[in-house]
Order: sequence, then structure tokens, then C-alpha cells
Amino acid sequence: MVRVVRCAFPDEPIAFHGAASHIEHVRAALGGNVDGIAWHDADVAPRRASTRERWRRDLALLHRVVRENARAGSGGHLLSLQTIPTVLLPAAALRISGLARRPILGVLHGYLNEALGWRSRNPLVRAIDMRSALDIAAPRVGLIALETGIADAVAASMPQVGARIATLRHPLPEVEPHDTAGAAPPVRIGFLGLATRAKGFDAFVAAARAAKALHGDAVEFHAVGRFPPGSEWNVGELQAFLATLPSAEPVPRERFDQALASWHYVCLPYRADHYTLSASGVLLDALAHGKPIIAGATPAVREVFAEGHPGVLVADLDRLAQAIDEVIATFSVERWEAEKAAMRRARERRTPERLAEDYRALVAKA
Repeated sequence: MVRVVRCAFPDEPIAFHGAASHIEHVRAALGGNVDGIAWHDADVAPRRASTRERWRRDLALLHRVVRENARAGSGGHLLSLQTIPTVLLPAAALRISGLARRPILGVLHGYLNEALGWRSRNPLVRAIDMRSALDIAAPRVGLIALETGIADAVAASMPQVGARIATLRHPLPEVEPHDTAGAAPPVRIGFLGLATRAKGFDAFVAAARAAKALHGDAVEFHAVGRFPPGSEWNVGELQAFLATLPSAEPVPRERFDQALASWHYVCLPYRADHYTLSASGVLLDALAHGKPIIAGATPAVREVFAEGHPGVLVADLDRLAQAIDEVIATFSVERWEAEKAAMRRARERRTPERLAEDYRALVAKA
């Protein structure tokens, strides 16, 4: 998002407020392109902070940013990359009171499960929970969903909020795509990320076991990521049909990029309900690298397929093994190249340069 803001407003200074570790990560991701960005180490509440401590720190930070923005002169806006009650409610109050005269926008990234899931029966808790925060903030804070499916899911449960949510395609990580897969065989199919049932690793394992038994050396299956603590998976059994196994330790970014470059397909065996309210980092990585996918029909995946034909859409994960079998049995370099081209076109629609105009329009309406 920082790149999108930079492209949308190239001549305006940017002040980035965040924890020191977050600033370090963002600066590294931007490489040397940090001209015109002032970095402010903020007193951000840690992940496990108490509710009271989070309210204290977030409110203080928001007041500080609003004051600094007011002193900066005409123009400008505020963008929060963390939209939680302790940010949304104070932001709405600042807009109502007139203390924040410039637009405030917030990206709906994470935390939405708290709005659409279980709610406390305690009226005091409900008054400041995520659902109430969205209700109060929606008319006053520009809410941005980074996928159409997220906005649709909110609108289905909270029509009055959904009607006010703007959508923006999810910006992609900046990588230099390169392809070392070459012409098959073997067809290389990979799984990225945490090896859990919630991520569909069990479906991937079942499909890989069946396809390896049927096609032998014509296919390779790889899993690059991490086993969770106390993993249920038997490494000895997995080695019989997986050429690469998840690690017990976190995997460096370079290893993910190398794996993506060497695979023909990325497998995203996700249930449709698992990524309704959040983006899939693996899908974003596949888009950034221009790699075709074999994927469950999550809202974000369906959106990519609506733009072209970047692989195989699996409507029912019980048919994942059959879908993979068909990919291997009918593999052609021509079709694979066409699928890569579809992913590249989808990637081009999500570059900061392409998203800049849409983002300027969102700010103008806020």
C-alpha cells in the first residue's frame, strides 16, 4: 500500500508511523525507493497488549498523527493499515468533532472475523466491538476492502456498512519474476505456507499421494513452508510422495521465491469459507510470480479466474485429486504458457501504477 500511495501522490510527502520492527520491514520491502518518506517510530501496542493498554496507545498515536497532519498545511489524508475498534472509533470521533478535517481511510485487513462472528452478550463490550466500530465508522471513515469478495461478505451481514465500503485490488509484493520450471515432465506442483488442515494441507497430501502412485516420475510434489508445533504429519510417510517437505523452522523469503520459480503450478487447496474475509498471501505470491494455480474456489480466486484462465478452478475440494490427475495427464506446454500469460495479465492489473488512479478516486470520495 505504501507503493500505491507513493504512485498516487508522487509529489506529496509521506509520514509513516509504526513500530520500529514494522518500519524496518517496510523499508526493506521498498528497497531504495524511500525518498519523500519520513519514518516515525510509534508507541504501538504489542499484539498481546490488554484492551485498556491498546486503547491508550492507539488513541494517543491517532491524536498525534492528526495534529501533525493539521500542522503540515493544506491537502493530505490519513490512511490506517490497521482497522480495529481502537482505531476506527477514535477516528470516527475525530471526524465528528471536526478535529480531523482531512479524510481518514482504513484498510480492512484482518480482524473482520470479529465483526461477523460471535459477539459478547455484554452490552458494554458490544458497544466497542468490531461490529459496532464498523457501524459507527462507516459514514465517517473511508473503508477499503482489498478484494471484492471481502466487501461482498461484509455487505451480506452488514448491508449498511457494505454499501459504504470501497474496493481496491490487492497490491502485490514486488518481486522479479523468473521461471526455471521449463517444459515438463516432470510436472512440478507445490504447496506454500503452514502445513495445517485449515490451509488444506490434508487435501494436498491426499491428492499428491494418489497422483504420485498413478503417474510416478511424470510428476513431483513439493511443500515449502513450516510444520506447526506438535504437527500430526508423519514425515516418513510424506517422504514417499513429496520431493520437498515443510520445515520445523520458519522458511526464509528467498526459499519461497526459488520454489515458486521452479514449479509449474501452485496448489491452493483452500475451502471457500476460509478466505472469505482475508487475502491469501500464497495467491498474492503466485500472482506476483505469474505462476498458474490449481485452487479451491475462494472469493479471491474466483475474482482472478473472472479476469482470465490462470489454471484450474476446483469448485469441490473432494475433486482436487481428480483435477490434479487431469492436469498431469493432459499437460501441454502451450496451455501452461497461456495460463502463465493470464496470471501475468492479472498481475499487471495489481501494480502500484495501475492501482494509483483508483486510490486517488477513493481519497477524493472519503
